[in-house]
Amino acid sequence: MGNQLVSLAPSQIFPVEHYIQDIQNDAEFESSLGSTRFFKVAKCKAAGGHVVVKVFVIHDPSLPMRAYEEKLNELNRTLAPTFNCLPYTGILLNDKAGFITRQFVKYTVYDRLSTRPFLTGIEKKWIAFQLIAAVDQAHGLGVCHGDIKLENIMLSSWNWLLLTDFAPFKPIFLPEDNPADYSYFFDTSRRRTCYIAPERFKSRTMSLDPSTSLWSSNSQLVSQSGFLPDDVEDFKRGELSPSMDIFSLGCVLTELFTDGVPPFDFSQLLAYRADEYSPEKVLEKIDDLNIRRMIEEMLSKDPSTRSSATEYLNQQRGVAFPEYFYSFLQSYMRMFSHAPLMSSDQKISRIFRDQDKLEAQLNSDLEERIDSDCLLILATLVTSTIRDLKLTTSQLQSVKILCWLAERLPSETILERILPFVIHYLSSPVPNIRKAGIEALVFCFKQISSVPRSHVNTFPEYILPAILPLCQDSSINVRASLARNLADIAELSIRFLDMVTLSGSLEGEAGPTCSYEAEVTALHTPLQQAVTLLLEDQQSCVKQVLVQYSGARLAVFFGRQRANDVLLKHMITFLNDKNDCQLRYCFFENIASIAAFVGWHCSSILKPLLQQGLADPEEFVVARAINSMSSLARQGLLEKVSLFEILRDTLPFLMHPNIWIRHASVGMVVAVSSRLDIVDIQVKIGSLLKNYLKQSIILLDNPAILLSYLKDPIPRPVLDAIIKYNDVTGLISLLEERQTARRICRSSGQQVVYNEMAVQYRQLFARLAKAGMYPAVEDQILGLKEYILKVAVQRGPPRDSQAVIDIGLENCVKFSVPLISDGPRRVGVYETGSDDRHSDGRKKLCEPDQVQGTAPCRTSLSSLIHEKRKECHSLAEQREKCRVEDRSVTWKPRGHLVAHLTEHKRRVTGLAIIPETTQFASTSADGTLRIWDCAKMESRNIANKARQVYDRQTPLECLAASRNNSALGIAARDGSICVFNIVKQTSVASRTLNLDEDGTPVALHFQDTLQPSLLFYTSSLGVTVGWDLRAPGNAVRFTTELRHGLTTAMCVDDEEFWLTTGTSGGVVSCWDLRFGLHVSSFTHPARARVRRLVPGFSAGQVLVSVQGNNEVGCWNLETGGRHQVLWASTAAPLSLTQPSQHSICAMKMSGKALITGGSDCKLRYWNMTTTTESTVLGTEGNYSYRTRLIEGTEVLQESGRSHRKSEDSKLQVDVQHQDWITDILIAQTTQKLLVTAANDGVIKMWK
Repeated sequence: MGNQLVSLAPSQIFPVEHYIQDIQNDAEFESSLGSTRFFKVAKCKAAGGHVVVKVFVIHDPSLPMRAYEEKLNELNRTLAPTFNCLPYTGILLNDKAGFITRQFVKYTVYDRLSTRPFLTGIEKKWIAFQLIAAVDQAHGLGVCHGDIKLENIMLSSWNWLLLTDFAPFKPIFLPEDNPADYSYFFDTSRRRTCYIAPERFKSRTMSLDPSTSLWSSNSQLVSQSGFLPDDVEDFKRGELSPSMDIFSLGCVLTELFTDGVPPFDFSQLLAYRADEYSPEKVLEKIDDLNIRRMIEEMLSKDPSTRSSATEYLNQQRGVAFPEYFYSFLQSYMRMFSHAPLMSSDQKISRIFRDQDKLEAQLNSDLEERIDSDCLLILATLVTSTIRDLKLTTSQLQSVKILCWLAERLPSETILERILPFVIHYLSSPVPNIRKAGIEALVFCFKQISSVPRSHVNTFPEYILPAILPLCQDSSINVRASLARNLADIAELSIRFLDMVTLSGSLEGEAGPTCSYEAEVTALHTPLQQAVTLLLEDQQSCVKQVLVQYSGARLAVFFGRQRANDVLLKHMITFLNDKNDCQLRYCFFENIASIAAFVGWHCSSILKPLLQQGLADPEEFVVARAINSMSSLARQGLLEKVSLFEILRDTLPFLMHPNIWIRHASVGMVVAVSSRLDIVDIQVKIGSLLKNYLKQSIILLDNPAILLSYLKDPIPRPVLDAIIKYNDVTGLISLLEERQTARRICRSSGQQVVYNEMAVQYRQLFARLAKAGMYPAVEDQILGLKEYILKVAVQRGPPRDSQAVIDIGLENCVKFSVPLISDGPRRVGVYETGSDDRHSDGRKKLCEPDQVQGTAPCRTSLSSLIHEKRKECHSLAEQREKCRVEDRSVTWKPRGHLVAHLTEHKRRVTGLAIIPETTQFASTSADGTLRIWDCAKMESRNIANKARQVYDRQTPLECLAASRNNSALGIAARDGSICVFNIVKQTSVASRTLNLDEDGTPVALHFQDTLQPSLLFYTSSLGVTVGWDLRAPGNAVRFTTELRHGLTTAMCVDDEEFWLTTGTSGGVVSCWDLRFGLHVSSFTHPARARVRRLVPGFSAGQVLVSVQGNNEVGCWNLETGGRHQVLWASTAAPLSLTQPSQHSICAMKMSGKALITGGSDCKLRYWNMTTTTESTVLGTEGNYSYRTRLIEGTEVLQESGRSHRKSEDSKLQVDVQHQDWITDILIAQTTQKLLVTAANDGVIKMWK
């Protein structure tokens, strides 16, 4: 084909889109990718994505186009199994042109060499390894490329290489004296680089075949064709050889490892062929000696000295190419590149799951060990997906992966490869992603240990402008996260600048154009703006986080003047917020550390602020204010005059009833004493302190000793009563008068006589005297006079409980909702007679003159309180009825068989007691619900039959009974749930689950103690619903993640109002039914399937039976810890192996004992208080039981048989269950009966 085209000249030239119109049904033109005389190339949009279309315009109809079409189709079929080769995807042919299409890939290796970030050494080796592998794959299938060059090597965004544009249609041999043919077919980039093997250039006077001299003197043929003619037999037999591709491969690798320096242009290659040129100077630029030697062999002029691609791969294994290229990286990266292609979210999810395995390979001593260079290649894969992630979870996972990589990669890689994508997350529309981006940014910068000079402006021009908008972010979490990390960012910016400066001095580069101080100022300005915005935030928590986590370090960063102007002045405004005590506490907690950097001259500013803290209405703020005074005193930041004044204000708090305030006050005394000499301590502090000590002490350097010598503090009830009194000022004046009277009488030696006080004061003093207010306490109260007066004012005026306020409630309409669903509301309290109703039928409230001197609202309130108390008592009685009776008394069955019921034909799936009757219900997989009467069976009737039978015509899975309205709930395998009244024999409500979304029902439970009464059910796909039978929809809905497994069990505690579910993956989740919140979850160590859940022996506990070893664990729902375990297996207790596959499938509490039945057909009685009482019911001998403590868990283990026989175990083997036990309940008639059901449909009753 190629040899016939040189002399053809087109009569008219059209653009590429002119020809694309002919195939517009297959490809839609988008843009031209360049045109040459040989091919016109366009980027088009097809059904499967973007494609490259190469157009060959047919100027000569005699060309054998069909033959080339067949040859290209055969080539595509041959290369289909390869993974580093990109064959053509389609060949179309019409009268005007031929069209060749392939997948569009944006980058070539030639483009990547000039794109930032530039390729590292390991990346170049990875590309070279893939290129040699691609050539090896093609050669292994008998295919030679014919035109290997950088422009024909595609590279994905994660550096996965694809060798494309195979050229079987181009000429194999070229004349050495006519460059036009080379330019026409091979120099499509116009770079004049030439990578064609020397043996492909032939002289016109030289024969290809040594045995013939056909071309030596046939000048006529030459002149007629203008090039080597196609009709010569020797040239028809010419074929591409693998050695020709190896030479081109060596040229490509040379340009790759020399950063774009080609080894040959056309003239140099011809000179090299004639031994007039050598590429040694170019090859010397390759640093890796092994790579250089390999390329030198590839560029050999003698084709026989060039090895095959397979040999090069084997030679360089573990030499130039790391071992993990072969053992790990190639197969791992291939997983992300072969069809069907993973989405970006799937790629990140897979890498996140493999993170632990990658960590293990990093630390491995085996040959498959990877290093940080391998992680660099993986980092490229991660970063290539980030901008295309759709799921929030995937984005969060990618942030974690980037942090994991940053911890293990060099500094330059972090700066160039990771930080740009972390910055990208700061502009995410999802607040959680922006928050994670801030934390990742700080983490990545902490991993940087050296910075090249070229990154000097990274912070002022790149990082800080990206952070500043987050100060006004719409999400509080984002602003709080920035506030928490702002000090880290500030410190890292200075550290970064120091590393840049050090790097420049070590490398001998010219210094910066501006001074170091100017660079620091450039950092201060945006960070000062950020701090100001955050300290002026509308949310107090943002300001609190900034000062708490960043305040002191920002003060160091800004220096004295800026810390005073920016931090201190804004922090003072915290004290103006009277509604947020946490903000005021934050001020006093951090003021000492910030003042340490501002200096002593801030003493005059701080003194009134500290005194203001002493009068705060919140006591924990007062304690914190005193502690901050102590810190300032130790640091010498308070002037001596101010120090004594503040100490004088603080000493009365030594008598405060709050222990933390007294501790803080003692600390203040010790701190001040540490700054004074012994004379000042005794003279000045001793005189102030003597009124608060039982006896004087000399040294004040030990807080514990000083605290032990303090007088008893003011009683808490006394201080609270005084502060809440409506006339605190008058009360303080009265106390001062009484103190003056005591002083006068004490000096004259007379008995104290107080003036007559008003009636309200007499009543108050009587109450205070009972609370412990004596004359000494009165003096202590007067010491806290200023504190009491200010706190009383800040807490506002008290409500006058004696005032009569008429707010006119006579015409108010009362709306109420009954608290108890099964009974009418009591209304007699509001009825005053037969005519106490309005014309519209509404009840009247009491008239104003019914109770003299009392407001109508107070009369109504009293009546309402009376009514609510009655309803509360009724609710308490209802809850008491709902309590399980056998929780209080431990009952042990004797083992006598009472009844053997066989009406069910298939597995019994559930048993339920019908409250306030002697009846119980059972459901079965045979589709029937049966009601049984225990009283009749106890009377030794000859025929024991079900009292009622309901056939649902579909297998029933679970059963529940309500304690309020004789309602039974059943759930079927087809997803239907039905509730009906067994007395009226009518349906109450029904609904059907979506089996595809919710799964099949697993368990039912009526929750009757909460109002309204709810029917809870859970399904296999993790959906738990609380159904209010009175209203449409769901009252509550909980979901369990399917990654934990299918839901297999549920239980509800009617007394503590919690619900738990268990899954096949061993995960137990708990919800608070009062608030509808998920409160805790825990996982079984072996992730064994949860079989059954039952409320535990104590509050906050749940009993969990799991698959294998007949194991039942008692778990604490709050801590997720396993307290007790019942173990009936030959395996070592708490081991994760399962020599016994038997499981407990049914459990029933009996006081402090537990009755269990399982797949081994055995009934076990576990006594948790007296372990010797535990037994296996129905055996000829008894098992022995012992309690052991294993890893902090109490294990009650069933071991070998005991030879003694218990008198209580009279159940015979022939009357035991023959199939595994599915459910257990305890019924009450004249005595307690144990009812058990089995998988074969048999129900047994024991006493």
